Parts: sequence; structure tokens; C-alpha cells
Amino acid sequence: MLVTTGLLGERARRLTAVLLLAGLLTSCSGTNSDPAASPLSGAGTSASPVVSASPRPGGAPVAVGVPEYADSSGAVEVYFPDGRHQQLTPGGLGLPPAQPWGDDPYALYPQALQFGSAVATADLNQDGIDDLVVGSEGGRINTDEDTPTAGELNEDFLTPHDADPAAGASGRVWILLGGSGGFTRDRMIRVPVPARVGDQAGAAVAVTPRASGTGHDLWVGAPGLTVGGRAQAGAVYRFSVTTRTTRATPTPTLTDTVTYDSRLVPGTAVGFDHFGSVLARVRNGVVVGVPDRTVRGLPQAGEIVRLRTDRSTDRMIEAEAFNQDSAAVPGRATRATSFGAAVAENGLAVAVPRARVEGRAGAGSVQLFTTSSARPDSLTPAAALHQGSPGVPGAPGRYVEFGTDVVAGEFLCPGVTSLAISSRYQPGDPPVPVTVTVVPLPGSDRSCAGTVLTGDGLPTTDTSGSGDDADLGTAAIDSGASARDQLLIVARLDDRARRIMLWPGPGSSLTTLGTAG
Repeated sequence: MLVTTGLLGERARRLTAVLLLAGLLTSCSGTNSDPAASPLSGAGTSASPVVSASPRPGGAPVAVGVPEYADSSGAVEVYFPDGRHQQLTPGGLGLPPAQPWGDDPYALYPQALQFGSAVATADLNQDGIDDLVVGSEGGRINTDEDTPTAGELNEDFLTPHDADPAAGASGRVWILLGGSGGFTRDRMIRVPVPARVGDQAGAAVAVTPRASGTGHDLWVGAPGLTVGGRAQAGAVYRFSVTTRTTRATPTPTLTDTVTYDSRLVPGTAVGFDHFGSVLARVRNGVVVGVPDRTVRGLPQAGEIVRLRTDRSTDRMIEAEAFNQDSAAVPGRATRATSFGAAVAENGLAVAVPRARVEGRAGAGSVQLFTTSSARPDSLTPAAALHQGSPGVPGAPGRYVEFGTDVVAGEFLCPGVTSLAISSRYQPGDPPVPVTVTVVPLPGSDRSCAGTVLTGDGLPTTDTSGSGDDADLGTAAIDSGASARDQLLIVARLDDRARRIMLWPGPGSSLTTLGTAG
């Protein structure tokens, strides 16, 4: 779902969370798991913790990926509705742990496995219980411009592990089949991702049902992949995941490798674009957020690419791309604004966290998109929102990065789609705390008023030591057709710990579900 390159580089810390089914809810296999049926979750970003959610109402377990856990070996913390807790670690699953280096617990050298870099769910074997997909982006290419040359592998930190693809240095993706007892190593499948050290394969993952009804597509981001000699241009791998019979072990098969040089994708691959760093589910495909994309010679101006598949054949068809130079998109592409740093499910909203608003650098905005019955597989640009927009509380602030994360759901009123938009902690006198602004979409029922969440368990100071990481990730929990969705929030407590919280809606306080890491 995410990658620590470009937007914050090696300083960013990541976690992902996803709601899991434990046999308590209805199935989301086949066409019943249509991501266009309702807004589901926020998507990955290179800057913030990111959360995604399963599209079913009820009390589902929660899993939180903490890839920096144990010297970047990584872990996934699973919390079940009955109070049980399961920690999934590489060692417990028979995988090699990260090789520690020096005193820096966050040094992401090529030996790091980073289990839990991305998480997604779907009922892949059609047994009524959601299965877990875990990405581990593995070792990192050094991007320091001084030592060594940017884009080259940091030879100073290589060990014999890097020559052995089984040693945990390259990116990996696993499928863990769910069961009544949780997740076990004997029900784990390695996805055959073609990866080497530094490709970061598994930094983002997404699962979508095939329109033909023949299983699922598993999309895997590899934002560090070199394309045509251009370092870290990035790619997205598409796997077909099918089973011969219900409850049979699913088989993932690589069907497509998509880059900016692919025939069906507009544009040309450019070094350090990190295509594949953000993935969001949409009908018949995914939206790829490319916040580091160079547009008109401007690095990190950002872009999104809507990858599409044919409804009848499941084959890839022509993709569409949008940036701030695109027709009908407000504004103009600008260096380091990071358009596409987060994308809500269905492509409904795209974060532009470093946008300049009313002369304030880094104030941030969110670009809205719509679809139509006539063109259900295409996106149409709509309005842009920022603090101080009609219906949006507050005023633009310098470097608060409104749009660190964005998620859609019916948080305020049943039947009314709203957005939960996160912003960063900003030091100063006085400091600006982390906030989540929840507002209905423009044109919604005026009686459905927005609100701003702050304090009440959210970070109110710099919990990272630098201000870079004092942010959070969000997701929507579908509570059913007649009720509001709950907002799931994962917030940083300190360098390692994360608090998982639920917001039931207006008039309610945040409830702590647990702590990860």
C-alpha cells in the first residue's frame, strides 16, 4: 500500500491495517465484493500510516501491519472480536527475520524484510472466511545523493543474505488462508512475485474481484523497480488468483506487468516516479497513486493512473491518467505537491497533501472525482476541497498537509457519503495538532454537518521526534445499509507503538480497540 520514498524518504514510518473476516460476516467473493458498491477505505501513501477495510458490516477482527517491528523484520497484529490477539511475525511463520544493522532500529537496509508493509483481504478460496494478503517490500535502494549514488544499491550494507532470494532481502507477498483458529504457517502461500533487492515489491497490495466471476485479481506494487534503465520508475504486477473448487487452495498466476512504458498506459517511465507506491480498489481494476511522478519536468508533482480491465474478458484495456495539468482538474502541476499521495476506494478522492492553498505552502487539498452510469469505469474530475472551502471547517495552514490520508464512508449520516481527511502535526507557537476533518460531499443534505476530530486519543504533540511521522491512517467500517459507518483510525503513540481507535459517529468519543507494536 505504501512506500517510504519521495515524499518523506527514509524518515517515514509505515503501518497498514485491514479488517479481516473470521467467519462472522457474509461473503465478499466473486461479484458480491464489488468495490463500487460502497466506499470502503483509504489507500496507500508514501507519507502516512494507511488503513484499508473489508466491505462487510459487523464486528470483524482488525489486523495492523507494523513493518518496522523488530529491526524492520516486521509483524502483523490481529485483534479478534472475542478478545483474542494474534501476532504474526516472520519467525513465527517460518520466514527469515531481518538482519539488524547498527543502533538505528529504523535503518531500512537491504537485509530488512518489512513484513506487513501492506495488507489486503478477500475470500480467495470461497469458504466464507476472509484470507489475508501481506506484502513485505524487503530491502531498500539507497537514495542518498552523497553516498552512494542515488538509485544504486548501498553496497556498504550488503550481506550474503542478499545473494540468496530465500533470505528475505527481496520484496515478497504472501497469502494466509483464514480459519476459525486464525492464521497459521501451514496455510500460507507465497505469491510468485518477480523481485530483486530494492524493487520494493509488496509495498502496496490490492485485491479486486474479476468481472467475469472467475476469481480475483491481486495487484502488487513494486515502486523501486528499474524500468528501461530508469531507476525506481516502478511497476504494478497483476496476478490472477483462482481455485478449482470451493475451499481449494488458491493459485496466484502472474498475468501482467504494468509500467509507464506499457502500451496501454499514458506517458513514459521516468526515474524515481515510484509507480506502484499507492493502490486503491475500483470497479474492474485499481487506481495507482504516483505522488512522486514528474509532470512537465516537475519532480513529485504527482499523478494517478486508473488501470482498467475488460468486463467480459478480464484483459487489460487502455488506462487513463490524471494530474493537475489535466483538463477539468483545478490548479496546475507544481513541484513537490504530491498529487496522488492517498486515494480513497473507488477513486472518489485523491490527496494532494503538499498543495499550496491561498498562498500557504503545504496547506494541502483533496481532489474529487466522480463516475457515471454511462462511463462506470472512467473517472471525471470534480471540485477540490481544502480547509476553508464551503462546508469544510477551518482555514488553510502552512505545512499541515490536509490530505495526509483520505477515506470515504457514511460517517455522518446514513445514506450520505462523507470524507474523513487527515492532517499532520505542525510544530509552532501554538502547535497545530493532528486532526481528522469529516465532511459530507459537496451537494449533500445540508442537515448532515461536518466535524473535526482532535485530541481524544489523537496525537497532540510531535510523537515522532521530528514532526514527519506524527500522523495517522484511516478506514471505513461498513455498518450496514441502515446505519452510519464507523471510522477506524490508527495513530502513532511513539517511535514504535500505534493506537487503534474507532469513531462511531457524531456525538461519540473515540474508542481504543488496541495497541500495535
